[in-house]
Amino acid sequence: MEDLEKQLKAALGKIDPSPGFEAKVVSAAGRRSEVAPGFGLRARWLTAIAAAVLVVAGAVWQQEVARGEAAKARLMLALKITGAKLQEIQQKVDHAQ
Repeated sequence: MEDLEKQLKAALGKIDPSPGFEAKVVSAAGRRSEVAPGFGLRARWLTAIAAAVLVVAGAVWQQEVARGEAAKARLMLALKITGAKLQEIQQKVDHAQ
């Protein structure tokens, strides 16, 4: 078990970055901001459009759920009426015998 612990400690140990690493990162970050000027505005528009689509989809979904619940209520009422009528018929058949 000690060998595994030593291997893990060696693998997870601190490694100093290579010389010039910080300059490379800063340079890459600067290039990235130059590559996509105005992306913030586009991202805001895309976010607004996505939000509008989600709102509309949510409204449609809510309407469909309401329709489904109304249909379920009508079906349950029809089943109760049918059950009551069948019970009346069963009682008449039982009394006739």
